[in-house]
Amino acid sequence: MHASARRRPDLELSTADGMYVIAVNQTFGDQGWAKLIEWMEEKGVAGELTDPKYRDEAVRMADYRQGTAVLDGIRRLIAACKGEEVFTRAQSYGISWGLVRAPEENYDVAHYQQRDFWRDVEHPEIGRAIRYPRGPFMCDALGIAPRGRAPHLGEHTRLVLEGDLGLPAAQVDALAAAGVIR
Repeated sequence: MHASARRRPDLELSTADGMYVIAVNQTFGDQGWAKLIEWMEEKGVAGELTDPKYRDEAVRMADYRQGTAVLDGIRRLIAACKGEEVFTRAQSYGISWGLVRAPEENYDVAHYQQRDFWRDVEHPEIGRAIRYPRGPFMCDALGIAPRGRAPHLGEHTRLVLEGDLGLPAAQVDALAAAGVIR
């Protein structure tokens, strides 16, 4: 849970197929709310949210902040759907819910494939390449891509301690001899 001045309800919600969705930053304008209620009705989980009072955005937002009917409705909806459905449908409605995936599951996500997100980085020590994310955002002009494999434990320790932090070689040698660093 993210740090907050006050405790927030859990927003990592389980789906019908055992995945998890992070349902955060809820601001439901009238169009988004109408689509969400339609979806909830389709799944049979709308409950009291069809009450006309929830057509008022101020009422919805106040209720959401209190963690009562709106949040309970979101929980019911997510629990009634498979993870991929929740993710794609929410995104199509402009709702920023994220599907929690294991790292290796991301390789097959169509969005990443369409954006040419992955880069193969050679790892000579194991005799094959490993796929890495291209960078935090896509911009060919900046040439953002992995420069090489991730360093091994201790691979750059001496360089950082001596070169960047200015420690004398004798002190770095003493740290290595004592087993503090590799």
